Amino acid sequence: MNFPTAPCILEAMEERLKHPCFGYFEPTKSYYDRIIRWHKEVKGVEHLQPENIYYEKWRTGRFISPFLFCSKGDKVLLHSLDLCRVYQKPENNVCA
Repeated sequence: MNFPTAPCILEAMEERLKHPCFGYFEPTKSYYDRIIRWHKEVKGVEHLQPENIYYEKWRTGRFISPFLFCSKGDKVLLHSLDLCRVYQKPENNVCA
């Protein structure tokens, strides 16, 4: 991949590199808006609200946190880790 990168991407990377901690972040309104839009467009989910989305900073929390906020029989949507795609065959990956 020997081609120039768009200047806006380089600028965004330079800005991000000014912060010493990588990985976890505090979710913003745009974070929740994008998740809601994706679920509506891709999965047809209606009426999803930011308060229905729980941002978990630790992996083990993804299995514990639903039990703290839900009642028996409630529907819970869990996302698999993005890292799981690394282990899938390349032909299984679809870019949208």
